[in-house]
Amino acid sequence: MRLFSHLGRLAQLLAITALAGTALMTAAGVAQAAQGYGPVPPPGGIPGGYFTVITTQTIGPTGGTVGPVSSGPLAVTVHVPAGAFPFPLRVTLTAPNTAGIGSAGFPGFQAFGGVGVFIGHNGVKYRAAFGHPVTVSMASTSVASSDIAAVWNGSAFVRTGTVSSGVAVASFDSDPAFAVLRPTGGAILGGTSAVTGKPLLGEGLLAATLLLAGIGGLIHVRRRRNRASVSGH
Repeated sequence: MRLFSHLGRLAQLLAITALAGTALMTAAGVAQAAQGYGPVPPPGGIPGGYFTVITTQTIGPTGGTVGPVSSGPLAVTVHVPAGAFPFPLRVTLTAPNTAGIGSAGFPGFQAFGGVGVFIGHNGVKYRAAFGHPVTVSMASTSVASSDIAAVWNGSAFVRTGTVSSGVAVASFDSDPAFAVLRPTGGAILGGTSAVTGKPLLGEGLLAATLLLAGIGGLIHVRRRRNRASVSGH
């Protein structure tokens, strides 16, 4: 009887061990799947990080649209035309920390919105050029025609696309990170100082000095004429 009891306990232990091993293998498989098929992480070294995932969606060779989705104050939409992707690719949109972007190298401007568009397959960045350019629009009532749309080129932010009242639009054929910047009232591109529309104190003093000098000159001339007239009589 004791032999059968020990055998029964041994069978129970083996069954529990097998179940535990199966659970661990399943968990490992899920982790690998999540790692392999999840969104492509943004590359490091971009000011603002662009680490916050907004949405991720698979787009195939027939094309499609991602969004509109919110990235801070911007409503972002990505349009993928037919033939841009040779096979289904994962399109991931991320939001930046605009404080980390700062002026993005444009004096007198400050980032207030942006979006990262990262495209890959099986968790790996897709490195080939797209068959057709992909378009991103960043819409907001906060966007003005005086704003700048910029894209990270791997080492710096550079101007890109077009900006009009209410929307910034740009096209791209590889993973980009975009930023939208507005003037801060400081030094602007192509200028050396802020333009406020108000006269500076020095300019006002100079104008007053010139005015007084002109009045003084006129009075001096009138006095000389009066003296000449008296001496002539």
